[in-house]
Amino acid sequence: MHLNGKLEKEDFVNRKKFAKAELERIELSCPLWDRPVQSLYRIWFGGEAKFYTNGRVECHNVIHMADNPENPESKIPPPRTNSYVTVFAVMNAEVIFGPYITIGKVDNNTYQLYLKKFVYELQQIRRIQNRLYDPIFMHDDSSLHEGANAFLEEQFPNYWIGPGSPHGTWPRMSPDMNPLCFFLWGHIKNKVYETPFTDNDTTELGNRIQHAFTELHPDMLEEAVKAYKERLKLVVKQDGGLVDVHDDDENVTKRQDCEAIELMEW
Repeated sequence: MHLNGKLEKEDFVNRKKFAKAELERIELSCPLWDRPVQSLYRIWFGGEAKFYTNGRVECHNVIHMADNPENPESKIPPPRTNSYVTVFAVMNAEVIFGPYITIGKVDNNTYQLYLKKFVYELQQIRRIQNRLYDPIFMHDDSSLHEGANAFLEEQFPNYWIGPGSPHGTWPRMSPDMNPLCFFLWGHIKNKVYETPFTDNDTTELGNRIQHAFTELHPDMLEEAVKAYKERLKLVVKQDGGLVDVHDDDENVTKRQDCEAIELMEW
């Protein structure tokens, strides 16, 4: 992952503060009558990413670059406006909703439609599972998420994380703590671009993304969510420092930090 911006001094402070508070919430919300990881199962991580036909994947604050160093995507000219799709998904440690795919750019209204579709599907699955605990929804500080606070407060009263939330404010420039960024989008990218595209075929791109989602296994989701908690611990340990994110020669994670937690292969 490569950051598309710079961390400021205040960002390190906010990241550490959020990580400490989130770890405390996870421990306190763990019911004694259920398994220890159940508190993590309450969290639903939502967000979106752009998949280009040239192999570039962008989500808020981060870009997943090419795996081949001899053909860096940073040297590829920007694609035409109709040569990408926007993909929205929501995952927890057991289930993933999506992908919800739109050709090209989406706006705040489209994002709220995504949220409404997710909430409807979540309500259906909760009836089937008969879960007693309230879900927690999390999304980052993307400008696309502006205007969704009232809806989220109605659906997840005091149980959602994001800009303006009374429960927890997501710190900017923190894709390394988001399972969608450090796991999902990179994993889907590797599946989708195994075979290069010969043209700007967004229909084929969407089909490949749909197929890649069908190959996700629940064990993969569970490991990614467990890694979320471990990354929170690393952020605290590193005084708000980044975990497994690169920005040219800056913010390069030390090898021992990468080995400090068990992450699945992308």
